[in-house]
Amino acid sequence: MLKQFTKEQLEIRANWRNRQAKQVSQDDMKVALEQMKQALIQMAGGTQ
Repeated sequence: MLKQFTKEQLEIRANWRNRQAKQVSQDDMKVALEQMKQALIQMAGGTQ
């Protein structure tokens, strides 16, 4: 789908993604990353 975007559409999408990323707080990011880390550890069969 993205391959069919025009240059202008890609720029609009990039700007939107950047705005969305700036709205995530550092605490929320840390929580999300820790959850991802724990999920990967469990999938690998490890414990921590």
